[in-house]
Amino acid sequence: MTSATALGGIGEALGHRDYRLYSIGAAANYLGTWIYRTGLNWYTWELTQSPAWLGIVVFAEVLPIICLVPVTGALVDRIGALRVAKRAQIVSAAVMGALAALTIAGMMTIEILLVLVALNGATMSLMQASYFSLVASLVPREHLSSAVALQSSLVQTARFVGPAVAGLILVFVGAGLAFAVNAVSYFVFLGLLLMIAYRDPKRRPEASLFGEIVQGVAYVAGHPTIRVLLLVTVLVAILLRPVVELLPAFAAEVFDRGADGLAWFLSIAGLGAIFGSLAVARRGRVEGLTWLLALTTVLAGGALLVFAGTGLFWLAVLLMAVYGLATNVSSICSQILIQNVVDPSLRARVMSLVGLTFRAVPAAAAAVLGALAEIWGLGLPVTIAALLGILVGLWAIRQIRVAGLDRRAEDAPAGAPR
Repeated sequence: MTSATALGGIGEALGHRDYRLYSIGAAANYLGTWIYRTGLNWYTWELTQSPAWLGIVVFAEVLPIICLVPVTGALVDRIGALRVAKRAQIVSAAVMGALAALTIAGMMTIEILLVLVALNGATMSLMQASYFSLVASLVPREHLSSAVALQSSLVQTARFVGPAVAGLILVFVGAGLAFAVNAVSYFVFLGLLLMIAYRDPKRRPEASLFGEIVQGVAYVAGHPTIRVLLLVTVLVAILLRPVVELLPAFAAEVFDRGADGLAWFLSIAGLGAIFGSLAVARRGRVEGLTWLLALTTVLAGGALLVFAGTGLFWLAVLLMAVYGLATNVSSICSQILIQNVVDPSLRARVMSLVGLTFRAVPAAAAAVLGALAEIWGLGLPVTIAALLGILVGLWAIRQIRVAGLDRRAEDAPAGAPR
């Protein structure tokens, strides 16, 4: 058996030179991003000694992503994913460079930090929309499933490794170096993007920018397959994924553990997510992903339901592994299936909405879940969310069995309005 055969769909996707270059750059960028996020949280605390400011800084980065999603998706469809990605790397590197320089020089204030973080959020919105479109352009459609899943595995690996690297940087040097490392990661990614042979197709705008935004929203609303898949994705992001933000409280209040308990939860959930994404990437087929989406949604809800009710720490750790795997596989499946049927000319506008479910929607839902936990305690709100998440998965199963969602999402040629 050759190494490419052993890797399955992963080897097939990486066999395409442009995608391979993109993946190397993206891996560096994802790692830099998680080093930056960890450093940002710590530096904000050092600067303010205020839990409230921690939330405000995170919100300052997330808000531009939420507000600009319709615009950035339309811009990417209009200008071209590769062109936008290159320019976004330059802007982000400049913002990170300024953040690093001011931090190292001791000239940073919380007000300047908020402005720079908001600028970074705006460019992240552009990058997010361009990345979705670019991945789909660098591999043939039969390898898209593996390509999308492999990108998720790179994100999850960076999420697992990045905070550990950031911890070493923060202990021995300081937050300024963490920001500088992220700036360098953008330049690395830019260099590899410049080596890609693919070129964006020339496209004449069909309407004004506002008109194209409206066109994208109307397309999603009128496309029964994408509408159902996007609804499932959003509901999973609202109901099941926000629990990660509450894990510190679970570790301390429910299981009487400190930072070690939180580390176990986050690490094992991350390992589960990495394993799940690599399994989907190696599988390399669109067939069966609709059932996998529905079943992993039910599985994630079930794992969370038991987690909310158990007092056994090691059982909770195992449940976090299942939860991490299931929520990530559910997310990957929805991305692949939407990419499989979306009209290429509207890809960025549609996928930018999916991108909201990565951070913005779970962060907002976590705030609501946390507020309810203050009133009812941790167990009840999470239990209710888990039960509703299971119902979402069961509804998806019904859509498959009654409305043929699997046939429409898996077999339709790209762009078919099914």
